[in-house]
Amino acid sequence: MTAAILVAPTLGLAFAHAMEWPVKMRYDAEAYTAVNRSLYRYYAVVGGPLEVAAVLATGTPGSRVASAVPAPAPAVTTSEAMRARRDRAGLPRPSGEVSGRSGVGLSM
Repeated sequence: MTAAILVAPTLGLAFAHAMEWPVKMRYDAEAYTAVNRSLYRYYAVVGGPLEVAAVLATGTPGSRVASAVPAPAPAVTTSEAMRARRDRAGLPRPSGEVSGRSGVGLSM
């Protein structure tokens, strides 16, 4: 939640610059400099630290989650799981079942 609150304003700052770009390109050098020095002073003062905080906030939960997730269990096929359950229950194997990890098959 904190990351979303920090990222949203930084995206707004970037989008504002992109939307103003075509108009600012029509200004002469003096007008362009005056606009950038007067209107955008707080983009650096507020926007810079805000972007750093947003990057740190989005990277931190991912690293915590990645280290907390256990490794996946080894894959077991359905036939292996059924065979193990049947063996634990002490039930006899069907006559056509092949033993081992090769799966269930019919003897020819």
